Amino acid sequence: MIKTAVSDFPMRRFFFAMDAMVLTTQRLVLKPFTLDDADILQAAFNDPDILNMTGSKPMPYGIDDARHALGKRFPEREANGGFEFAIWRDSDALIGGVGLRICDNETGTDRKAELGYWIARAFWGQGYASEAVEAACAYGFSHAKVEDIEASHFLDNPASGRILEKFRFAHVDFIPLKSRARGCEAPGRLMRLSAQRFRSVVTPRMPIGARGENEIS
Repeated sequence: MIKTAVSDFPMRRFFFAMDAMVLTTQRLVLKPFTLDDADILQAAFNDPDILNMTGSKPMPYGIDDARHALGKRFPEREANGGFEFAIWRDSDALIGGVGLRICDNETGTDRKAELGYWIARAFWGQGYASEAVEAACAYGFSHAKVEDIEASHFLDNPASGRILEKFRFAHVDFIPLKSRARGCEAPGRLMRLSAQRFRSVVTPRMPIGARGENEIS
């Protein structure tokens, strides 16, 4: 396995295993979902307060919905250069998910991505979403080579907006967002982050322990 380092971002050191695509942060391990995660995913999304803040997920969210996402939708996203990471606390608890969907325009220039994330209720308020979002953005800019990352949140989910603001996502517009779980559109906000703005807010931190051979620093 070839060991590489991407050092153009002044950020905490993330470690990336090429063969398994694993990112580690101070407290979390981010790695692709597998079909074995279907039961855990389905259980997490049976919380209406989580489902109502998503766009495409139905309510109720059944085991077949989880298997479809894991077997088809997530692999399609990865095949296009994006990813859908399960967020693990240590190795014993799947606490959420974070993903990037690549959105190339017709000419193949101005490469952008859409960010999405969620955290299970039992782990709210502990900074895990911020930690995962930082790692996902670092990976998107340094490895997926996107120029901008966009994210949106419902206006009745201000906590999500505060996480985006923390990493200098800029307000773009107020827009209606579709929610399959709600069965309607609801007011939302579109935000955007450039690589330059991300560099300005993410500062160096002490190294963390490596998981795997390759590192993103």
